[in-house]
Amino acid sequence: MSNRAAMLLVMFAALAVRAVYLTTDVDVPAQDTPDYDEIALNLVAGEGFVAHDNWYGHPMKSWRPPLYPALLAGVYGLFGYHHVLVQMLQAFLGALTAVGVLCLGRRLHPPSALAVGLIVALYPPLVAGTAEIMTETLFASLLVAATLVGLSVEARSGWIGSGALVGLATLTRPVGLLLAPALMLARVWSAWQRRDGRAWLGAIRRCGWISAGVLLVLSPWTIRNATVHGAFVPVSTHGGFILAGSNADEPEWRKQDGWQISPDVLVDTPNEIDRDRAWRAQGWSWIAAHPVPWLRLAGERFLRFWYVARPDYNIGFMLWLPLILAGVIRFGTHPGYREITSFAGVSLLVFSTLLYGSTRFRLPMEPLFLLYAGPVLHEIWSSRQRLRWAAGGTLWAGLNLLIWWQDEAIHGLVLNVLQVSGLK
Repeated sequence: MSNRAAMLLVMFAALAVRAVYLTTDVDVPAQDTPDYDEIALNLVAGEGFVAHDNWYGHPMKSWRPPLYPALLAGVYGLFGYHHVLVQMLQAFLGALTAVGVLCLGRRLHPPSALAVGLIVALYPPLVAGTAEIMTETLFASLLVAATLVGLSVEARSGWIGSGALVGLATLTRPVGLLLAPALMLARVWSAWQRRDGRAWLGAIRRCGWISAGVLLVLSPWTIRNATVHGAFVPVSTHGGFILAGSNADEPEWRKQDGWQISPDVLVDTPNEIDRDRAWRAQGWSWIAAHPVPWLRLAGERFLRFWYVARPDYNIGFMLWLPLILAGVIRFGTHPGYREITSFAGVSLLVFSTLLYGSTRFRLPMEPLFLLYAGPVLHEIWSSRQRLRWAAGGTLWAGLNLLIWWQDEAIHGLVLNVLQVSGLK
C-alpha cells in the first residue's frame, strides 16, 4: 500500500471511530474543564487570560498553561460556546496523531508502520479522550509531531521546528519540556560513544537549534508573565502547588477529595507568585527533611503511573502491554526508538520523584509507547510459530476481557487492599 493510501486509511479509521464514540451518551467527568472554559470565555469577552470564579473571586492569571484555553477561546469566539465543536476538533487532532504515528513507524520500522497507525487510530483510551475538554488530546498530538519532525528532518529547519513543537507542548502541559532533552541528549550520547568528532559537533548544533525553537515559542508567554507578575514565570504558577501536594506526610493524591485549595489560603496569601513560591518551598523542604518517606512515595508513584483501573479497567493498554515491553527490550536502544525511550525514562523519573505519578501523565505518551509493539507484532506474524503466538494472544485477550467484565468487583478489591495498606 502506498504512503498516501495508508495515511488516508488511518485518518478515515480514526475519524470514523471517534465520530461514532461522540454520538454515544458518554458521561464525561468535568475535572479541570470549568477552569479552562472560564479562561477561554474571559479571553473571548476581552477580560484577558484569567480565572476567578473557580477561585473564590481571586484572579489567577497564570495558573494554567495558555495553549489549550486559547484553543477553546478560538472555537468559542468563532462559533459560540459549544463543547461539541471542541470534541470534533479533538477528533481531528486524534486522527492526526494516528497519522503521525504511522509516519514515525515508516521512519523507525516500515513493515509495521500501517499496523501501528491503525492500532493508535482505534486505541480505546485515545478515542475516549476525544470527548473530554482536557489537554490530553492536544498534548498527545504535539508530542507525536515534535518527535516525528525531530527524527525525520536532519536539517536546521527541522530541528528548530521540532523545538517549536516541544515549546507548544510545554505551553499545553509544562512536562512537555521533558521531550527536549530526550531529542537532544540521546544523539549526543551516541556521538560520544562512537568517539566521532564530526557527529559530536553535529549533535551539539542539533541541541542548539532545538533549544532555540523551544525558546522562540516560550519567550512571548514568559515575557507576558513577567509583565503581569513582575517575576520570572516560564509557563505557569501551578508547579508549586503540585510539588507541595505530591510531597507531604499525607499527599493530595492519596486523599478522596484531594487537590482542593481552601479559601483561607487565597486570603492569607493573595499574591499568585507568593503562593507558588511558598508551595515550592514547602515541597522542597519536606523532601529534604523526609528522605526515606520521600523514597517510599517515589516507589508508590512509579506503580501509580502504571495503574490500569482508573477510572475503569484500561483494557486497551493492557492488551498491548506485553508487546510494548518486548519492544522496549528488543528495540529500545535502536536509533529513533532511543529518543522515545529517553523521553519515557526522564518523564517517569520526574513523575515518580517530584510529581504524583498519575495515569493522566501516561495517556498522552501511549501513542509513542505503541510504536514499540509494531516490530514485535511483525516478528510474530513472520514467525513459523505465529499460530502458537496467536493462541497465547487469544488467551491474554480473554483474560483481560474477563477482568474488564468484572471491573467493578476487582476495582473495589484493589481499593480495599490499598486502603488497608495505607496507599490510598
